[in-house]
Amino acid sequence: RYPIADLHAHALLHLAYRRKDLSRRHRPPRFWNPLRSQLDLPRMRAAGVSLQVFTVYVPFRFPGKTYSGSLAWMLACFETFIQRNEALIGHARSFAEVEDINRSGRIAAVLAVEGGHVLDGRIENLELLGRSGVLYLTLTHFRDNDIAGSSWGGGGGLTDFGREVIRNLPRARIFPDLAHASERAFSEVLDLHPGPVLWTHGGLRKFADSPRNLSDDQARAVAETGGLIGLFLHPWLLKRPSLIGGPEVVADSFAHLGEIAGPERACLGTDFDGWIVCLRGVRGVDDLPFLFDSLEPRLGPEGVERLAGGNLYRFLRDCGF
Repeated sequence: RYPIADLHAHALLHLAYRRKDLSRRHRPPRFWNPLRSQLDLPRMRAAGVSLQVFTVYVPFRFPGKTYSGSLAWMLACFETFIQRNEALIGHARSFAEVEDINRSGRIAAVLAVEGGHVLDGRIENLELLGRSGVLYLTLTHFRDNDIAGSSWGGGGGLTDFGREVIRNLPRARIFPDLAHASERAFSEVLDLHPGPVLWTHGGLRKFADSPRNLSDDQARAVAETGGLIGLFLHPWLLKRPSLIGGPEVVADSFAHLGEIAGPERACLGTDFDGWIVCLRGVRGVDDLPFLFDSLEPRLGPEGVERLAGGNLYRFLRDCGF
């Protein structure tokens, strides 16, 4: 009943590193099992997903290879997957292409990159991301890198190279993603970047006090840029001390975001296949309709439409993607 659009998922880790065929249905984890898949093409279609952002993450560098070389390899794996399943899914590099692909009855696949370490300290590597239609670049991940400090790191801000990256992102038509960034890096990007910023996946400190999560002031700051905030489905960081929280922990975060940042600024950033613990009742993408039905009594049809995909579609339409 709702257009389902997800801002952040890691199925490409299974596709590239484990050679898993995403065109086949796979078993989800019962609770937590990184070897099981939470997302594949048959279950996306069963759920009614119309837009999926596939996030490229290079967790390590193979001997003799650069990070950017591994990035190019993962992009090639993605393109092969799309070509082999072109009757069901298409690679969208703009909102116009998203619309065209959806009109043909197919899922629109958009690319993103998590971790600026894949640039290998070379600004010209942004061109590869731009040519691939990458929507956003998550600046850092679990540790500091040569762009910015991590929320789990020492609290450092942008490096000189990081400031150069931020200045060049608009030219490449790529948005900065501040998920995982330190508070100092977060503030420095807002001072430097002229347009909307994203915070693609996580929770709120009001419900789970962690440096990984957004404070209310940070949420307001993202909203003031015209950006978007993605809520993931990892109960431990949505509401503590809940390790097996259900739809209610998503409802609490979305309702609070609506109060402090505006209901049009929150969307779904599941982090499926990112080694997250399953939300109670949601073991994978095919359980998203259950999640939205469960949220409707609390959020109402309009609120669920916004969270499920409406806000992400409107952002892509209005931001110039």
